[in-house]
Parts: sequence; structure tokens; C-alpha cells
Amino acid sequence: MDKKKIKILSTALIVFFSLILSVHSNTLPDQTNDKDLVSLINKVPPPPKSINDVIKLLDNSKADVQSVEKYKQIINSTPDPNLKGVQLFEYHQRKFEALEQLGLVKELEQNCLKGIEITQELSKDLNTDTANDLYLNAEINCLNFHSIEGDRQKALDRIEKVLKHPHVQKMSGFQLTLLYFKIDNLTWLGDLNSAKEVSNDIDRLISRMRGFRSWTDWGYHWTYQAESAKGHYLMLAGKASEAELSYARALNAMDIRIKYNNIAGGNPNSKLNQKEQMLSFKAYMLSLVANSLQAQKKLIEAEYYHRESLKIYLGLGGKNSVRVARQIARLSSVVTEQGRFEEGNILAQYSLKSYIEAGLPDKALNVISSKKAVASTLVNIEKYSEALNYFSAIKTTIDSDEFLKKYFGVLGDLDEVVALIFTKNFQKAETVAQLIFESEKSKVGPNHPRTVLAQAFYAITLQEQKKTEEAKKNFKESIPLLIDQIRNDSETSNISKKSQRRFSLIAESYINLLFTEAKLDKNSEKNLVSEAFLLADLARGSSVQKALAQSTARTSFKDKRLAELAR
Repeated sequence: MDKKKIKILSTALIVFFSLILSVHSNTLPDQTNDKDLVSLINKVPPPPKSINDVIKLLDNSKADVQSVEKYKQIINSTPDPNLKGVQLFEYHQRKFEALEQLGLVKELEQNCLKGIEITQELSKDLNTDTANDLYLNAEINCLNFHSIEGDRQKALDRIEKVLKHPHVQKMSGFQLTLLYFKIDNLTWLGDLNSAKEVSNDIDRLISRMRGFRSWTDWGYHWTYQAESAKGHYLMLAGKASEAELSYARALNAMDIRIKYNNIAGGNPNSKLNQKEQMLSFKAYMLSLVANSLQAQKKLIEAEYYHRESLKIYLGLGGKNSVRVARQIARLSSVVTEQGRFEEGNILAQYSLKSYIEAGLPDKALNVISSKKAVASTLVNIEKYSEALNYFSAIKTTIDSDEFLKKYFGVLGDLDEVVALIFTKNFQKAETVAQLIFESEKSKVGPNHPRTVLAQAFYAITLQEQKKTEEAKKNFKESIPLLIDQIRNDSETSNISKKSQRRFSLIAESYINLLFTEAKLDKNSEKNLVSEAFLLADLARGSSVQKALAQSTARTSFKDKRLAELAR
């Protein structure tokens, strides 16, 4: 054989073996590098300047009445006495999904426990792996119930129990799913240290899973789960830009699954392989990307991704679905943070309307949260009496149900305090503000931003009732910490218009107290100047300037140094 033929044969063999290696390689296609991912996330067209297009889209979308009626029929049905085994379990599985869709939380627990009971009976008749898979599905239903009811500790206890199950010990995919649930619940509890440990566990697990032969089938789905969980931890840790990258990786993995119709595990009939489910995963991840951008005050980009998520959800379930209502609420939040208060209110109202049209009762947690959002947006547009009507209706609903009283505990909202202040119901404002302050102090400590803000509002309510000494004490404890927080936010452009408004209200009340005190006691003048300087220094170039100027104008106190500071 001459050299030319040998060279051709060698080249052919290299190509052949390269193709063989690529087929059996665990490297997945379309793996965009991190730098390009972040660039793609942030390089988006600006959304329209108003929400008119969103309202038009919602108005033109059809309500999925058939699904609501179907869920109601399933909920009101009783199982056929002849149903046994797997068929009986599948009946309870459908009922759980219907209860979840309609937000009927109390009934979920009974249903999920019944599912576990059925699967334990099935273990006598089915092969071990099938029975174990059904049992774990029933346990995950109960995990979902604990998350929905808000008992995060109970969810964590169940996760620890299931992680020790012999079947789970052999199934890395189940372990990853459970660790995802674990980090989600730890995030809600605010347990940063434990969440970090679980994030490290996930990193170790996913690193090992990349070497599995099944990685080519499952890799995209596992990447989606692992990066989602890591993003949750990073958001809790206050690392929103890093969370953005994790969520972008998860979004990229799901986009590839959709693009190539990737069948995880080789079963096309599995729920997680259905096109609708994959699109739902994508819509959820788009909203998480938006949340991470919103936390970085990239509000235009955040609005874009919330809009994209809403479009997908509308295509999946009609405008009266729970998912659509939840996404409208998220869009309302980012629009409100931009200072577009009227539009935020319109979207919040639409979200509530969607929940009601989805058939959710007043006692559904989603409905209560939605009413609370509407009330807050009404405060933003200074419709205080209307807002108080919503807060009152929420309280009536909660007080009528023992489960809701346990779930919500001490219910209070600073927007309700603001509404009560402006309607001059100072006594009730004091009661609500004090409850919020004491609740936050016990949960997150006296120096947490939430506690400090609540204490400052509590001080306002005391000042308005001429309880000067108590007001002064609470102002002195909260104002320095609040000033540090506001100054830091201002320097990083992270202060929202709502935060500016709230600080203006606090600053005005505190300065009034100081001026009143100074008029009565000239010896306090130096202290007054010192404390006013802190506020005036912060106010320069901010919206608080106006509040200071108005406060100075209203007082008869003649002090040129103070007048200068307030300019």
C-alpha cells in the first residue's frame, strides 16, 4: 500500500473513531459558556413603556373554564369502590393536583397521606422498584403540601426521612430532587448556613453524576435542578449577580431540552418529558432570572423576563390559571418598583381577578396574598380607605379559619400602617406597627433592615399621639441604622421610589419631634443640630430633601444653621 492510501485510511479511521467517541461522550451539545450566558441575559430589548400591551394580551386570552370545572368535579368525586392498587393511587394523584390547582390547602394533607398509605399496601403486590417509585411520588406530594401550607420545618423533617430510604440511596436523581426541595425550604426559613451546606452537597453530587452513562439522557434535567437550587441559595446569600448566572445555566439547559426534544430517562410518556411541562419549567426559570435581575435593580431587564414568562403561562393554561395570576403579581411588583404605581395597581387587580376566575375561594392562600398585594398598590396610589377595606377583609377571612390563623400567625403589613396614619387612625396604627416590630425583632433580630423599618414606623405612630418619650426612644434606636441602609442604597442606586417615600415620612416625623423638643428646651439645640445634620446629609440630592424643606417651613423654630442644613 502506497503512502497516499495509508494517509487516506488513517484520516478515515481518525474521523470514524472521533464519531464513535462523540456518540458515547457525556458532553452535551450547545453548552454556552458563562460569559456568553450572562451577556445574552442582559442584552434584551427594552419592554414597552406601558402595560397596555399586557392588558390587551390578557383581555384577548381565553379563560380555561373547562379545566376549572374538571378540577372541581375531581375534588367532589369519590373513588369507585372497585378501584384498587395503582389505579386507586392514580385517582388520589389526580385529586391532589386538582386541590393544588384550586388552592384548597387543608384537603391536600389528607390526600397525600392517603397516597402514602396506598403505596405501602402496593409494596405487597408490585415489584420493589415500581412500588418504591410510587411511594416516593406520594412523599413528594406531602412535601409539596408542607411547602404550600408554610410548615417548612415539617417539610425538612420529611425530606430527611425520605433521603434515608434504601431506594433513594441508590437513585442519585431522587437525591438531587430531594436536595432541591431541601434548599428551597431552607431558603424560606432564612437558614443561610444550612443552605450553603446543601448547595455544596449538590455540587458534589452533580459532579459525580456527570460521569454516569445516563448523563446524556438526564444531564439537562439534572443541570436544571442543580443550578436552580444553587440560585436559590445565592439569592438568600444576597449574591444576586451570581444567582443570575445559576438561573441562566438552568434556563439554558431547559432551552436545549425543548430545542432537541430531549427525553430524560428514555420514557416519552413521563410528565417531565411532556412539552407542556418543559415549557412550564422554562416559564418558571424566566421568572427566577427576573427576580435575580430585580434584586440587582436591573428593573427594565427584570420586566422583560417577567413578561416573557407570562406569555408562556398564558399559552399553557388560559388567563384564569393560578400560574398566570402568580406571574401577573410578579410583573406588578417590578412595575411598582419602577415607580409606576398606577400600573402596578392595575396588574395586581388583574392578578386577583384571575385567581377568582380560576375558582379559588377567599380562603385560598393565593387569594389572600393577592388581596394583600392589591391593598399595597392602593396605598402606593394614595387610596388609603380602599386599601384598608382590603386589609380588613383579609383579617376577617383569616380569623374565621383556625388553619389560616396558624399559618399566618401575627399578620401585619407596613402598608396598612401607612394607610392608618394617613386616615388618622393612629391608635390602630400603633397596635399594628408594634406587632410587626416585635414579630420581626424576634425572627431576625433588632438590627435587621425589616426590624429597623418597622420600629421607625412604630415611632411615627407614637409621635402622632404625642407619646414623645416613647417615640424619641424608638426613633433614636432605629434612625442611625436606617440612615446607613438608605445611604448605602442611594450610593449603589438601589433605592426604590417606595423606599424613598417611606423614608420621607419617617424623616419628616422625626424632625418634627426634634423641632418640638428644641422649642421647649434650648439646651437640646446642639443635639438637634447633630441629628438633623445626619438627615440633611442623607437628604442632599434625594427625595428626602422635599420632606426636610416642608418640615422646616412648618416650624416657627428660627435656626439659620438648621435652615442651611435642610437646603
